[in-house]
Amino acid sequence: MRKKLLFIFLSVILTLGMVSCGKSVTEMSEEETETPELTEDIDESSTEQSKEEASVEDLDEAETEESDLEEPEASKEPEEKQETAQQTASVSSTAAEDQSADSQNTGSSSASNTQTTETVATTAEPAYQPTSYNPQNVVSMAIAKCQAGGMVTTTDNLSNLLTNGTITQEEYNEYYPYDGLGYYSVFIQTDLNTASTTSGRLLGSEDGIAQYIADMLLLENDPIFNIEYAGVMNTGGTDFYEFKCYR
Repeated sequence: MRKKLLFIFLSVILTLGMVSCGKSVTEMSEEETETPELTEDIDESSTEQSKEEASVEDLDEAETEESDLEEPEASKEPEEKQETAQQTASVSSTAAEDQSADSQNTGSSSASNTQTTETVATTAEPAYQPTSYNPQNVVSMAIAKCQAGGMVTTTDNLSNLLTNGTITQEEYNEYYPYDGLGYYSVFIQTDLNTASTTSGRLLGSEDGIAQYIADMLLLENDPIFNIEYAGVMNTGGTDFYEFKCYR
């Protein structure tokens, strides 16, 4: 009987203990439930504070970036001025070098031109000089050639006629020196370098000119002849000696 009472008593005590424990657990659960709310409040306040701090940091970073941007721009100005000055100095130096080079080239060109002119003047062919000849010598040689071919001059023929009594002195004086013969003219260039026949064959010498004139007279049938130098005639800007051939 005691055992039952003791058991019942223990059961009551256990029951009360369990009830008491359940209340404690419930209160603790409630407290734990309230604690997260406080934690959430703390977290929210911390989050807001973090956001404010982040905003402040963002502003600081933005200001820092702006100052960093402004500083390079400010620092770029002297650098740009320095670069501009260097470029200007470089351009001036280059221009001076180019001018110096141009001056040297001009000087070299002038010296070269001077040397070329001197060389040309030294190596240039001398100015053309015509070769003159004596037309009276040509007449004398041509007459001698004709006489050698059996012809007789008008003066010799008149002398023979006077000596033979064929003509009087008065007639001699009247007919002298050409005895009334007609003539044709032969024109030869006064420059021996260009003296030539009518066909363009160069005669080359006084003797060649004399032979050319004599050959024409030797073709005549009448052996009486004479040759006379009649002076200079200009034709087409070229001077010619005129030789009159009597026959």
